[in-house]
Amino acid sequence: MTRDGEVRGLSAQALRSLVGGRVERIRLWSAEDADEELSGDELAGVVDVDHGVVVSTTAGELALAWRIDGYYEYLSAVGDPAASPAARVNRMADVSDGRPWRGLIGATVTGVGTATAEAEDGSKLLWSVRLETDAGPSLTVALGETEDGAVEYRPSNLVAVFDRRVAETYAIEPGGESAWGTDFG
Repeated sequence: MTRDGEVRGLSAQALRSLVGGRVERIRLWSAEDADEELSGDELAGVVDVDHGVVVSTTAGELALAWRIDGYYEYLSAVGDPAASPAARVNRMADVSDGRPWRGLIGATVTGVGTATAEAEDGSKLLWSVRLETDAGPSLTVALGETEDGAVEYRPSNLVAVFDRRVAETYAIEPGGESAWGTDFG
């Protein structure tokens, strides 16, 4: 169980340090046996991600990956990619020049948002992180996967959402917080 007020998986410092940084590179972690094509064409503005995303900025890095801790599955957000649960995966691909990632390169991070869900023990679990930029595009990384033209909750998979409307409508439980989340302090 986490201390009161803490969110499992979240490094507050890693998120705060990104604001004001310019995006320099984006890499994806994937399993050795994953398909070479790491994008979901089933839903415009959404990319299926295998294990994790690393956003490198002039202010630092943010490693986002799904994590399993006992009964809990959640999104891990740390500043050091080597400390991420996805670091054990051997293959990392630079996607900075690919669509839709290249729209973020050179942009300055202007804001960060998070979405949490409540675990059975009352602790909070991180399930989505949003990065807003001065260039217009935002990036929301959340637990889930595209299926039949929609984002479905899958705690062991990740989606990268570039469409604000999709992020605002995707929630893991009816009436729960959307993947767009709330602004982070």
